[in-house]
Amino acid sequence: MPFPHFFREVTVTAEASRFVLNGQVPTYYLKSILQNRLQRAFPRMTIDNRVAVINSYGLSSFPG
Repeated sequence: MPFPHFFREVTVTAEASRFVLNGQVPTYYLKSILQNRLQRAFPRMTIDNRVAVINSYGLSSFPG
């Protein structure tokens, strides 16, 4: 997987037939790569992507 150092803050938990992704990455592109790679590797699993996008300017997609 490209850019592995960006995914150090991400955890993946398997629950029944879904993966729950938590953590943070610096761009929406990396969030998308993470989800797409998992979906291709495990096509029957549902992906619940809760990863927040937080860049170096302090902007975030995290609610609250």
